[in-house]
Amino acid sequence: LGAAASAAGGGAGNSSPNNDSVAFICSPRSALALRVPAARAEKNSQAFRTCATADPGREFPISKHPLQAALYWYCSLRISLESFLVRCRSWCSDCMLDPLYLTNTAANANPSSWVVAVDGGGTATRARLYSTAGEPLAEGRAGPSGLSLGVGRAWAQIQAAVAEACLAAGLGEVAPAALHLSLGLAGASSKDMARDFVAVGPRYREVHVHSDVMAAHCGAFGGGTGVIVIAGTGSVALCLGPDAAPRRAGGWGFPEGDEGSGGWFGLRAVRHAEQALDGRARAGALARRVWTHVADSVQMPRSSDSSEALRRWRRHADQTAYAALAPIVFEVDVEDGAAAALLDRAARELRDLVVAVDPDLRWPVVVVGSVGRRLVEVRPGAVSGRLALPLDDALSGAFRLWRDARSSQRAP
Repeated sequence: LGAAASAAGGGAGNSSPNNDSVAFICSPRSALALRVPAARAEKNSQAFRTCATADPGREFPISKHPLQAALYWYCSLRISLESFLVRCRSWCSDCMLDPLYLTNTAANANPSSWVVAVDGGGTATRARLYSTAGEPLAEGRAGPSGLSLGVGRAWAQIQAAVAEACLAAGLGEVAPAALHLSLGLAGASSKDMARDFVAVGPRYREVHVHSDVMAAHCGAFGGGTGVIVIAGTGSVALCLGPDAAPRRAGGWGFPEGDEGSGGWFGLRAVRHAEQALDGRARAGALARRVWTHVADSVQMPRSSDSSEALRRWRRHADQTAYAALAPIVFEVDVEDGAAAALLDRAARELRDLVVAVDPDLRWPVVVVGSVGRRLVEVRPGAVSGRLALPLDDALSGAFRLWRDARSSQRAP
């Protein structure tokens, strides 16, 4: 299983680059196999989504209302128990470690099935429905599903995007047992986070979880060798292929890492706006635009105290909220020196990512993500003359990873 990561040198004993596709397989031969009836698993998942949907900014809102508090603790205990049992199953089974893979063997009697490829990041989720033969049928979109925002929130958005794709294809409401899921998710490089995500999900026919950068690389190079740089809400680089040793750089998460990403831009734009308020920086176009954006976000008059608006905004701002400020930096590039300096620094950060994964600068580089594509346009030196166009997108890559895993399963 897991041909893609095998090509990357994947295996239980390998280290960081392979985390993009290394976790565990829930094997039916596991000594402690978790057997949850599909109806009950779906009921638990729906209760979890109810908690997550009540306040998208927090995974479990705690209310003073006794019924909501009881629901919170019920979901917490169910998720903790099922996550623990899944870990026990992975520890005690004779499973391989690539990719993160869950199969609902009870659903295999269903002859009708489709494949849904999912690209989930910190800003949006895209889902594309395929026939098992590889024909794209329809797409759906939803909000952010990066795992750092919470596994409940991620599942809620993924299911919304999957449902929209099924409706667009004219299939109506499709039972999870009829769908194979292949997901490329931001944050899935963390094996613990990926395990927790799978543990609370509905009982799909199959669930394959990969990192977003693995799916993007597979789509961009079709199994060939190259460097993929993602710079969207977060950032990460991966060099992979038959002719190159696998290397990964960045992707350490917000706020400490993700250099050159939307969250990175937003954090520094807010810092500049705060310094402009107390006189440590010039109150130019960048600071004024940030003040306006923040006041609008917290529904305060633009003429009100900007320092109070910033404090209110920061109490609830996550990486997605910070990333929403990134376009402002690009828009005031010419008129504000602070914005221009941020763009120059971001270009250097992307160059550093590329050099870290390809020190000899041998391979073509594909830059994806809204921030990365725009940065390459305004600072062409971010990638030194080796920029290439992707063969396809991350959704195509996620489907290819599913197909490769199926092929390796059937191989003798």
